[in-house]
Amino acid sequence: MTYELCANSAVLASPGVIEIDKETFDSVIHARRVISDTVSIEQKLDFVLSNMLELEMAMVQITTEQMLYDYDERNWFDESRDLLNRKIMNLLSAGRSYIDALPHHINGIFSRDHQKTLDARKILSEQYDSRLGYRAMEALRNYVQHQGLPVHGATHGRGRSGVLGSTQQQYTLDIWLKPDELCGTGFKAKVLAELKIVGNRIDLKYLIRDYVEGLAVANEKIRYLVKEEVGNAQIVIEALLKRYIEECPGKYSDIAVIVARTEGAVQVESHGVLLDPFKYWARLLRKNRGYTNLRRRFVTTAATDKAFTLSGSIG
Repeated sequence: MTYELCANSAVLASPGVIEIDKETFDSVIHARRVISDTVSIEQKLDFVLSNMLELEMAMVQITTEQMLYDYDERNWFDESRDLLNRKIMNLLSAGRSYIDALPHHINGIFSRDHQKTLDARKILSEQYDSRLGYRAMEALRNYVQHQGLPVHGATHGRGRSGVLGSTQQQYTLDIWLKPDELCGTGFKAKVLAELKIVGNRIDLKYLIRDYVEGLAVANEKIRYLVKEEVGNAQIVIEALLKRYIEECPGKYSDIAVIVARTEGAVQVESHGVLLDPFKYWARLLRKNRGYTNLRRRFVTTAATDKAFTLSGSIG
């Protein structure tokens, strides 16, 4: 049995071949696993945030429709609530996928180092323990999976906004969770007791943003946990590619280099040696940042230029 660093014959007609040892081959396998699991963690967070974006956009869409068309038909209100329920359920499912998959990915990154898995679970537990929104949304996900829906009520409001004096009318959408409707449903009793203390109607937007913020904060700590391992994996891949370029000039293609295990003249196992996953991971890091204090943020389309008058003149 031999191990080789070579070009994929399906890409290059005359691939260069370098013999490598088993240790080098195994180091590539591990590096690939590290970046694969690391990317998967970031992708699952990205799915959470993308679902959050869809929910926020749906709320803006519904409120804007109410402003433009002044809907008062029952069908429109029902369809709007259905849309919000669907978006929230998708978000909760994505969040649960992130939470459930994280220990498995950490196992892969750290070769089943039990302590690292415990560290990752502790990071999630800290956010769960410190955020009512996190606890409530986890309990709500279990509830909607088995019987109910997340939105118990919605209020479409309008009134003077106070922006530009009192000349503008503000349209709002509030979505509610009602603890009394969760009694006797199997909803987690301890969390339900906490919600009842807050009130009879609780702003779902706040709870959801608190939950997503908690996952994002946890993920920042997970990034720190895996950073060194990812860096080492990238060093392994870069060193091997550099070696191939130096020893087989003219044979390199960024999609063609592989390590292979051969028996006789037959390749029985092969794996690509690629930097693309590391670049993708870096793009996700740049994209998914800045989620602290998400629960204190909101979007408004109100005009805010106080020098502007409704007659169209600029003072």
